Amino acid sequence: MLCCWEGFSPGKSRVPRIESLEAASVTPEQTAKLRDFRRSLPAGHGDVPDYDLLRFLRARKWDVSAALQQFEETLQWRQQHHIDDFRAKAPGPFEDVQDPQLFCDGMECFPQLRLVKPREDEGAWLYYGMTVTAGFDKEGRPIHLQQAGLASQRFAAMYSFAGKDPTYKIIYDGYVRAQESQAARMQESSARLGRRVTQQVVIMDFKGLSFWPDPRALAVFKDFLSVSQRYYPETLGIQFFLNTPPVFLAIWRLIKEWIDPVTASKMHLLGSDFQRELLEYIPADQLPVAYGGTNSWDVFNWPPDIDEFRRRYAQYAEAAERLPGRSQVYKPQDRKAKTTVLSISCGL
Repeated sequence: MLCCWEGFSPGKSRVPRIESLEAASVTPEQTAKLRDFRRSLPAGHGDVPDYDLLRFLRARKWDVSAALQQFEETLQWRQQHHIDDFRAKAPGPFEDVQDPQLFCDGMECFPQLRLVKPREDEGAWLYYGMTVTAGFDKEGRPIHLQQAGLASQRFAAMYSFAGKDPTYKIIYDGYVRAQESQAARMQESSARLGRRVTQQVVIMDFKGLSFWPDPRALAVFKDFLSVSQRYYPETLGIQFFLNTPPVFLAIWRLIKEWIDPVTASKMHLLGSDFQRELLEYIPADQLPVAYGGTNSWDVFNWPPDIDEFRRRYAQYAEAAERLPGRSQVYKPQDRKAKTTVLSISCGL
């Protein structure tokens, strides 16, 4: 089992697994700590790439013992929860895809359809979570975008929809699966650019945030942060909180107590005048029009009806199923979404 962001690599990467330390801006003293860390790795993990080990060292302020402990805990967590399965059972294909039915204005709309194992009734989960992983910033880092305010209004309904073990499904089948999809996108971006990409950009739009957020939602968000810090260290490049209402300031004071100060420094609270700042980091064609970009994909403007989300998402899933090189591990399973299939376009 490989560790962490390298995860399960179904295709042969065009980027070397072990890259020069000079490119990683590592000092001679830090290089010595990296060698000590590598010598201490558990048996069978000697091929973990330097950039993965460096993430743990940086997260633990170059304390080799602490980095080793976090690394071993991550291995145990991945094994206990079968995290590698998210990418091992992905249907692919794993090279760059340019199918116009799955793209909008040059941006792939739902890369998880290729890169991680399918999630049952994903159109419904999209309706509740209002989260997409699409587009790249100017450094090639994949973008994670959520309309968190609208999702907060639907959280109670989502919790009921999840059925048995709702928190586990939301955290693992939702958030962790998304992180594994982002890992795969980083690997593809690395191959495309010829240099290593190890971080992502997160955008959370709080427009419409419930005045009294569900306490269960805050607990789940705290779990998201915990999973990120413990098992995906140093993978956040920058995070933007948009349309932050006054009620969020109280939430923010709680959040800052849950996270490392270095991580907190990467988080930026913006009001409603955020477009110019986003465009400093993200090309316009990789950002929806509603956020100041030029991309016309309007997934967040789909009619607010769960069955409509199922129907529209099913169209993308069926288009992905027809991709050359597609694995047979996946067949569309969402019976509720079986409606007349229209041609796919950005606005659908």
